[in-house]
Amino acid sequence: GLAPTDLKVDASGPRMRSHGGSSTQFTLPADLLARASHRLRVMSLGCAAVMGLAMLVSWSAPIPTALDPRVAGIATAVVLVLSLGLFGLTFVKSLAPSSLLDVGLIYQVLAGLGVAVAESFFTYDPDSTVRGVSWLCLWIVVFPLIVPSTPGKTVLVATSAAAMGPLALLFTLVSGAASPPALRWVLLVAPNFLGAVIAVALSSVIHRLGTDVSRARRMGSYRLESLLGKGGMGEVWRSQHGLLGRPAAVKFVRSEKVLQHSDLDSQSVLKRFRREAEVTAMLSSRHTVQLYDFGRTDDGTLYYVMELLDGIDLEQLVAKQGPMPSRRVAHILLQVCESLAEAHASGLVHRDIKPANIMLCRQGLKPDCAKALDFGLAGHHEQEAQVRTRLTETKVITGTPAYLAPESIQGDATQDAGTDLYSLGCVAYWLLTGTRVFDADSALKLAFAHVQTPPRPPSERLPEGTVEPALEQLVMACLEKTQDRRPESAEALARELR
Repeated sequence: GLAPTDLKVDASGPRMRSHGGSSTQFTLPADLLARASHRLRVMSLGCAAVMGLAMLVSWSAPIPTALDPRVAGIATAVVLVLSLGLFGLTFVKSLAPSSLLDVGLIYQVLAGLGVAVAESFFTYDPDSTVRGVSWLCLWIVVFPLIVPSTPGKTVLVATSAAAMGPLALLFTLVSGAASPPALRWVLLVAPNFLGAVIAVALSSVIHRLGTDVSRARRMGSYRLESLLGKGGMGEVWRSQHGLLGRPAAVKFVRSEKVLQHSDLDSQSVLKRFRREAEVTAMLSSRHTVQLYDFGRTDDGTLYYVMELLDGIDLEQLVAKQGPMPSRRVAHILLQVCESLAEAHASGLVHRDIKPANIMLCRQGLKPDCAKALDFGLAGHHEQEAQVRTRLTETKVITGTPAYLAPESIQGDATQDAGTDLYSLGCVAYWLLTGTRVFDADSALKLAFAHVQTPPRPPSERLPEGTVEPALEQLVMACLEKTQDRRPESAEALARELR
């Protein structure tokens, strides 16, 4: 199932702010800002490379000029240093993309002055009316495509960059160059200001497109900011409430994606999605992800809004850090038991308990807070016979093979709380050993192993004394092949864990 992950995402993206009834202002979404920051990094490195090459060429094959070529060399070196400095700033994680792009605008003006000075000292000829396309003009036009900004900022920055042309020409005159006629002055500087006009037009188009994207990324009162995860038909986005400013995770399935599947599959997906929202809304345990909102957009996209978890799922955690000590495992299992106990008391079976569906996060000042996710496969006890019949007809096994109980694989109608406890035993085995209960090269062999093969105790996979014997005994009890030999309930298992 889709769930928020431990990805670190910048939250400086599109936000709706209300100021006493004033109009809502939209900015570029966070992911578009991040892409623009990456383009700025590539551009600054490219500019540094071009300036370095220009200096190398000027030293190896000096260009004849009436002015001092050392001034052009100094200007080129300044642009090189500025470019390398900006390139280094793009790696500063504490600098938000929006702030980095503002620094990029300052860089545009300062680098524009260096380019204009170098160009004037290399190419200035008072007797020529044609100089070719100005590098400063190209710089002004192209920059908004790399660093998007509001039209107002672009007017200020592009005009300032264009003014660097006349400033560089004045500098050449101070350095002893002959003054050209007034008309030639106009011919030399007019293209830069024309480029500034084009830059403002381009900026307006880009800003309008970004605003349209921002408006399109609205789910009810929540604005989507950055992608956290995605699957075949669904996505999970970091979002923020427009008025309250509360962060949240929005999960949705796009209608066009659903329609690409068969009628049976699409209806199943929509039904599961709606059931997941309904079931999650029924549960109030602090160890079950909380649901804030549910709805459908004008284009038919179903979505629900849940709390944004700051953490990592158990699948990723063990893969990164290795097996956990027994007491920490018991602490995590105890919390998941609390979530399952409430679900089971409501007549619900989760049916997809696995490490990827359990998040370990920080809640307030409390670390290691476990949250159960993805109740999309949950069903009532009395519905299991109908579920089994449907699965048999469609030849689908519901759940994740590595964590399925034998009765789930066999399609028994008697799936109950013990089914979830078997899966929880598989999760505990993963946390203790860093390996799954059974490994096989196919889902079919894996399923047969869960049905027929006795599991090896965790202590046989680890150095002696690593696993607490009492905890291992509980895990092995959860992994019994028959339901009546497992703990009688999640509450009973919790008591033993305590």
